[in-house]
Amino acid sequence: MYFRETNAIPDPGQQVKLLGRRGRRLPGRYRTLSGPLTDPKDGVVIWVAEEHEYQEALQEGRRAEGMSWPVRQMEVISSSEAPDLGTQEPEEKARRPWWIRLFGG
Repeated sequence: MYFRETNAIPDPGQQVKLLGRRGRRLPGRYRTLSGPLTDPKDGVVIWVAEEHEYQEALQEGRRAEGMSWPVRQMEVISSSEAPDLGTQEPEEKARRPWWIRLFGG
């Protein structure tokens, strides 16, 4: 019996690669904005934003604008693969829940 490898569900703020319907990787860098959500059309989706939008939103203290993307068309980038883009937050901010760090509060 063969088992299909399931995609890992990325945490909010994690870098991901997006795949098109035919499995081709889309250009650009992306970050997740949400946890998994259910969509009647696409199944399990996660909101994602382009890296530059994510960084600008963090700097400006606002929510990043993004789009929903099916988890089955997403690959999580491991921390060893991800370039260091200077996204480390101060330690006191890192202790707050992710939704407060991401959406403010």
